[in-house]
Amino acid sequence: MYCAQDEQTAIVRVNDWEETRRIGKLMRRWLFRGQMNAEWLLKSSLERAFESRGISITRTDPIEEMILMDFRSRAHLFSSDEPKYEDTIAWLSLLRHHGGPTRLLDFTESFYVAAYFALDGAVGECAVWAFNRIDYIQNVSRMIDGLCLQHKINPGNPLEERLDEILRRAIRGEIRSNIILTMGPSQQSERQFLQQGIAMVPLNMQEGFMGAILGSFVPAGKLPRAGQEKEITFEELKRIIPISKLVKVVITEEAFLDARLDLEQMNINGATLFRGLDGLGRYSQDVLNTVECYLREKQGRTTG
Repeated sequence: MYCAQDEQTAIVRVNDWEETRRIGKLMRRWLFRGQMNAEWLLKSSLERAFESRGISITRTDPIEEMILMDFRSRAHLFSSDEPKYEDTIAWLSLLRHHGGPTRLLDFTESFYVAAYFALDGAVGECAVWAFNRIDYIQNVSRMIDGLCLQHKINPGNPLEERLDEILRRAIRGEIRSNIILTMGPSQQSERQFLQQGIAMVPLNMQEGFMGAILGSFVPAGKLPRAGQEKEITFEELKRIIPISKLVKVVITEEAFLDARLDLEQMNINGATLFRGLDGLGRYSQDVLNTVECYLREKQGRTTG
């Protein structure tokens, strides 16, 4: 096991699934996101859409608002089950679910669900990003009250209304505080329920999602540079994890087969996380991925 630390952050690299599970158990009540490429940073679909078109992320304000307005005004043509007009996070979730670009990034409350998504399609090292929300939970009321005071939002309004007003003003570019909100629609979709999903929403998009989340820590976070990792014991890691706000757990290929077999034993697969024919189709891919891992590991033992 190897680890690198910097301000508020840590990167841990493991090549054993049991060790990975032990790390996951250290992060109870955290939020997780799995990514199939360990080199990828945290980026929202809106950020990726802007980058692919050569548009500066600083221009999100009018474009993002226009995208949301157009989607909300035309959704009734294709569906009779739309969210309440004022439920902005629900509209963003619906837009994201149907392939549209939004600032929100999906996380899960389950380390193992995140591990599934990290392994899904991975051909090299993958990663589970973990956000320590312990301090966030303790301070979120104070943060919301501060935003309401600063931007003259009625503190007597219900929390749902205050959050919606904060989000709408952030989309318009009126609020650019380095604060990440964890939000969910008033009515979860089946998929969100099955995946224990929750959205992380940055109020400031000027430096992308990665800049927003690192900037939300006090003091601001900083990712370790390449080559800083050193071998550590699990006992040492137990002291590092609780004081870190953002941790990237890199899972190497040596752990893939055990991880896939273990997740299947937990009944965490495409069929249970997506349901319907979409889920069944993903489950077929899961089977092929497991077979591929088995053959690769068998070949490695033979050539080794």
